[in-house]
Amino acid sequence: NEPNLVDETNGRIDPAGFLPVLRAGSLAVHAADHDALIVFPGLAPNSLMYDDWAMADDWYLEALLQLNNGEAARYFDVLGVHAYSAGNAPDTYWPGNPAETPGWNEAPEFYFRRIERMHTVLVDQGLTDMPVWITEFGWPSGNYATTYGYGEWITRAMQADYLVRAFEIMRTELHWVQNAIVWHLNTAAYGSPGHAFTGFSVTSAEGQPYPAFTAISANAAIWRSDGHQSE
Repeated sequence: NEPNLVDETNGRIDPAGFLPVLRAGSLAVHAADHDALIVFPGLAPNSLMYDDWAMADDWYLEALLQLNNGEAARYFDVLGVHAYSAGNAPDTYWPGNPAETPGWNEAPEFYFRRIERMHTVLVDQGLTDMPVWITEFGWPSGNYATTYGYGEWITRAMQADYLVRAFEIMRTELHWVQNAIVWHLNTAAYGSPGHAFTGFSVTSAEGQPYPAFTAISANAAIWRSDGHQSE
């Protein structure tokens, strides 16, 4: 998960070091189930280049795919991406259409449409037909931690509207997105209603649906009929 972050990779960000891990995992999975799909681990949306903290997601993917004449592409069937958007609406993007929010809006990783750059990397490497799964995306409501402070200006109604609009963009514009998984249902498993991730939930700690849950449920049949899947 997010191998372009130091905290997720035992202190070292290294596409060349990840290749043998990807190779071994893929071969083992396919030895057990030839038809299994290998989903590339979602890279953290990021444009920074600090090898002791975080490296740009597009740089990481491009560097990996260029190793050994594109060897890595043999070991996964789907590109997994993360599509977090800070507190910005899904139609905004950097730099052409930036959000007018109080903060977290002056870099490409703060926008849902960052995933288009990741698809461009696939196309540039000759992998135009590879499907993309958004394995994490969502908007928090409420300020439970400074890291996700942008949740302060996102109401539960806005969270619902943003999620529904994001799915609409996938349906009508991003036809290469095959699956999208909202992060996440409920933070109760983390042990506290006030956990830093709480704002991303689409239900209360007791499991009562927020507007986002209701809106996603109401639209799920439409999305599936178009060949997209949501969770």
